[in-house]
Amino acid sequence: MKMLLKFLVFFLFLISSAGLYAQPVFRKSDEIGASGLPLPRFVSLSRDKANLRIGPGEQYPIDWVYARKLYPLEIVAEYEQWRQVRDVDGTEGWIHVILLSGRRTALITGGVRPLYRDPAQDSGTIARLEAGVIGEIMECEPGWCRLNIDGVKGWLQTQNIWGIYADEIIN
Repeated sequence: MKMLLKFLVFFLFLISSAGLYAQPVFRKSDEIGASGLPLPRFVSLSRDKANLRIGPGEQYPIDWVYARKLYPLEIVAEYEQWRQVRDVDGTEGWIHVILLSGRRTALITGGVRPLYRDPAQDSGTIARLEAGVIGEIMECEPGWCRLNIDGVKGWLQTQNIWGIYADEIIN
């Protein structure tokens, strides 16, 4: 199983180095997980269904079932091939690493939010997004992220999304 984990980490590294996903410039973190990656960090679900367990193993009961591929989660701890995650509501539990992806996504929070043409409020609104909509993060700069939501690409203020740290930059 450790070999599979090493392969998955290497595979994710290859994919990320190929430029297929938005690349984070990691924040300074004092903690490094067993995977060699910083904690905490954001990821997304790789499947349409993922069981959230109360402990790191299949012997632990399922506490919640996520049914939304690309749903953003924050990894807060690691144990072997299990990741302790937190969702936008603060719910925590354990998910197997195979159910997680390095793809960065963000969840629209609050009410209806404008998606702008450029990272400025006066650049023109190209869409209005309801709370709960998920978009793939393309890039982020201080205060703004460029998202792809079903082919519609635009900028949203980071204060209106969950799935990015306030000081995080993604190229």
